[in-house]
Amino acid sequence: MADKKILVIEDDADIREIISFYLEEEGFLVASAPDACDIVNLAKNEKPDLITMDMKLPKVDGPAAIGLLKMDPATASIPILIISVIAKDPKIQKISAMGYVAKPFEKEELISNVKRILTDSKETKAVKKILVVDDEPDVVNIISHQLRDRGFITLEAFNGTEAIEKANQEKPDLIILDIRMPAPDGFEVINILNQNQQAWSAPIVVLSGANISDNDKEKGTQMGVVRFLAKPFEPRELIEEIQTILCEKKKS
Repeated sequence: MADKKILVIEDDADIREIISFYLEEEGFLVASAPDACDIVNLAKNEKPDLITMDMKLPKVDGPAAIGLLKMDPATASIPILIISVIAKDPKIQKISAMGYVAKPFEKEELISNVKRILTDSKETKAVKKILVVDDEPDVVNIISHQLRDRGFITLEAFNGTEAIEKANQEKPDLIILDIRMPAPDGFEVINILNQNQQAWSAPIVVLSGANISDNDKEKGTQMGVVRFLAKPFEPRELIEEIQTILCEKKKS
């Protein structure tokens, strides 16, 4: 990991120096900044493998900066480690980040989190093939575009029959599936795919505009559905869910 670059965003000069020193001692390349006012351009220029970020920053605070990074396709996939006195605040831990370190911290805690995140990020990026299934072409196009911007390979299907064929042929690492489709519907697709689980299986994310009953959710969970998400959806949030699921898959 000695060739990995870490971008440190911290307004306290002493803490910024300490973080940089600890990282450099471990052989990491380090770039740093006292604020996040131009965070997207800074990240594009530095091309870091990971960003550490304080939450209480001048002008543009940490949550806002992370939001800006996630909105730009060029920076959205950069993993973020939050280092802050409020890192354990439940509101902060809802922010899309891959780790949380509370100040004051020890070197071992910082380095172990950095190495874990870099390892998880590498493994997640290796999982690239996602099948998007929906009978609405616009929905398929939006999701596929967002995924491709983040380096994933996308497969597309516009009905249940096509989904089954592509899933068995291509063996994607994850399936995003609409439930309310002309026969075979989403649950029928899942049932057919489950018959081939000894050869291959993938986590399934159900994305549906229809209200799904608790009974259907229970049935879907038993059949391999890992998330139930509703339309309309925020593309950024969907991508974050997918990245989280792929990380969980690697750890299981």
